[in-house]
Amino acid sequence: MLKKKGDFIGRVLAQRPGLTDPLRPRLVGLRSVDPNRQIRAGSHLLVDGQDQGWISSATQSVVDPGWIGLGLLRDGEARIGSRIIAANPLMGEEVPVTVTSPH
Repeated sequence: MLKKKGDFIGRVLAQRPGLTDPLRPRLVGLRSVDPNRQIRAGSHLLVDGQDQGWISSATQSVVDPGWIGLGLLRDGEARIGSRIIAANPLMGEEVPVTVTSPH
């Protein structure tokens, strides 16, 4: 929704390296692979054992059985459809989740 040509309010901020990095954390949807395993807000998102993001919110789905959430995941759009781990070290949990569209 930004102008392609010309000046606009926020242009300088929109060009900062942190906002133009294609691998920056992106909003993704998350769904627990096992409907009986809860995913928790604040959990770390692990890809190949490396911390690549976090879950910002989670709740039990009212449409389908299981748990859903939103998170910020590094290179998130490219990971849609893949399975990763939501790790919560404080609770001693590692829950497999599927990355989905945030819509």
